[in-house]
Amino acid sequence: MLVLRWTIAGVLGAFFLMLAYGNGWIAFQQIVLRKKAPSWIPLFGGFAGACAVIIAPVDGLWVWAWIPLLIDWGCIPGFVHTAFFWLYLVPKMKRHEQKPPDG
Repeated sequence: MLVLRWTIAGVLGAFFLMLAYGNGWIAFQQIVLRKKAPSWIPLFGGFAGACAVIIAPVDGLWVWAWIPLLIDWGCIPGFVHTAFFWLYLVPKMKRHEQKPPDG
């Protein structure tokens, strides 16, 4: 049973690392390099990492299951960035596009 838990945790951890790297690279291209890039994949990487931490047979490790959700751009950081964009930047851009009233 211990080998099975390590194997599943390892596979989920590798999946997390692959998706977290991919999402991070996409975010870097879009935000820093200002290049067109494909969409990031939300939630899958972070949840895979959280499951890997929970499944791993290490006492007390489950307490840190929230860390993959914080590391992967497709989870908390990406959603915070998206909310900031739609709730702050888009209305700000729309205000600047409006023409002043005639008077």
